[in-house]
Amino acid sequence: MEFNLVDKKWIPCLMLKDSRAEELSLRETLIDAHKISEVFDNSPLVTVSLHRLLLAILHRNFGPASFGKWRELWKEKKWNAEKLNQYFDEQKHRFNLFDEERPFYQTTTIKSGKGEEVKTKPVSALAQEMAGGNNATLFDHNFETLGKSFSPNSTRKTN
Repeated sequence: MEFNLVDKKWIPCLMLKDSRAEELSLRETLIDAHKISEVFDNSPLVTVSLHRLLLAILHRNFGPASFGKWRELWKEKKWNAEKLNQYFDEQKHRFNLFDEERPFYQTTTIKSGKGEEVKTKPVSALAQEMAGGNNATLFDHNFETLGKSFSPNSTRKTN
């Protein structure tokens, strides 16, 4: 199975022109950033993670090394699509969520500092706002016994 974050639509965005919610790919989100009013998710933790990922890609491609360079980028009012397309085309293989060798932002095995295999945790451990284990039930009023699942084809959580 392949889920490549570069071209698969998965980032929830609010469009500037008509305030419409739309999912965009990494490529679309950055190239069309000037058409987006907000990148958002129901979870503030997901929203900040998306911002950090997008910012890391921008820093990788544009720097800037100085305030003057930053000012030049700001005056352009949009990112250089040619440069971003070149980066995404060259690095696309590194953004596959289900790659067998190097899944994006994941590891195929979890080991402790001593090299011992670590017991896995439920998916609710990834979403701190969800009830699970000894997390306080502040925002999520579901039961852990119902189980949680995440679909790669949707940013929405399902029971």
